Amino acid sequence: MIMVGNQRGNGLKLAAHLMNIHDNDHVEVHELRGFTAENLHGAFQEADAVSKGTKCQQYLFSLSISPPETEKVSTSEILEAIERA
Repeated sequence: MIMVGNQRGNGLKLAAHLMNIHDNDHVEVHELRGFTAENLHGAFQEADAVSKGTKCQQYLFSLSISPPETEKVSTSEILEAIERA
């Protein structure tokens, strides 16, 4: 499994990109932790607001996971990879 992590800013654009089903093969928000919002856009708005108070520009960590094309990878295997990252 190939995993690539990046620090990111501009959470609202990132949320729109991540939830775009036309550009992504599979879109699923499995869990949001530490936010009062119940959706990705709201959670990233919260993170954006906090970043403005701290002057942090890259306040998010984005992890892209690309399983091998020849294998079926279960949700539990992807969650294990996320926990290890």
